[in-house]
This record gives sequence, structure tokens and C-alpha cells, in this order.
Amino acid sequence: IFYENFQRATVKFTDLSHRIGRCSGVSKKDMDGFDSLSTLNSRLSALAASDSSTYELLELASSGNTIDALRVNSGDQPTMMIVCGMRANDFESAQSCVELAESDLASQFPGMNFIIAPVANPNGYDYAFDTDRFWTKTRDENSVCGGVDLSRNFDYNFEASDDPCSRSYSGESARS
Repeated sequence: IFYENFQRATVKFTDLSHRIGRCSGVSKKDMDGFDSLSTLNSRLSALAASDSSTYELLELASSGNTIDALRVNSGDQPTMMIVCGMRANDFESAQSCVELAESDLASQFPGMNFIIAPVANPNGYDYAFDTDRFWTKTRDENSVCGGVDLSRNFDYNFEASDDPCSRSYSGESARS
């Protein structure tokens, strides 16, 4: 049953991605299809307020930033964490993650619990949304060139980068 439910949700998620549309080639004036960080977080808050027995709004702290997440409680099974929006300009991922949270996961996966974090890079997302649509990294005000590309900053197969101004700068060390 879990496998069948998971397949159904995957199909829904894929259909949702196609409905939202691709981000590449979108100019600043065409950002109407994507929500700002504050709007995404408001949607999570509204969902949490709609049913406090199923949803709980979480504030995860990371490097001085707050990452809003939603816990979906529906039983005593393991918890699956879904993290989206690691790259600052990954607007489609963040949007799809909120849509997934709003899709009533509790009834689709009875007994499963979820933690959904739509924007893992909130300061980068804000900057990409408001200033530079092609920005991919975190924002570090103490750095001349911004921050690191979170998708390249894991322990697994980490390779240090030499150029902090590169869009794909992985950082001096893993988890930096």
C-alpha cells in the first residue's frame, strides 16, 4: 500500500511540476507564476492553522537564518523529510514543495509523517527573487562574492573550490 500511495503522489508531483512550468528563460517580469519567500511561508502558516492536530509549523535555524518547515503528523510510522529550494533560484522546487504540503499527504500516506522544508536557502531565495534571478548560492554579507552553492556543500564527495566568485562555489570545506 505504501508503494502504491508513493507512486500516486509521485505522479501528482510530476504533473504539478509541468503545470507550474519551467523556470529557465523566465525574465524578471515573468515571475508571476512563483511566490515570494514571505508568500510561501504564509501558505505554510495557513496550512498549520487549518488543522493543528495534523500540521505543525517549525522554524529550523541554520547559520543565523530561519527556515520555515511544516510537520505533517499522521501516525506512528517513520518521518520522511523533504527539502526543496537549496539553490537560490530554484523557484519551481520551492513552489512544488508547498503544493505538495497542501496536497493532503496525511490521507495519501496514512501513518507516515513528513517534514517539508520548501526553501532551504531563504536568504539566497530572497536575493534571487528580488535582485538577481540567476543567483544560485547562499548570501554571506561578509564575503565579497556571496556564499556557497548548498547543493555542492555536503560531506559526500566534497571537493573544495578555489574561486569563491564562481556560481558553483562549494566552499572551503563541507557544510561551510
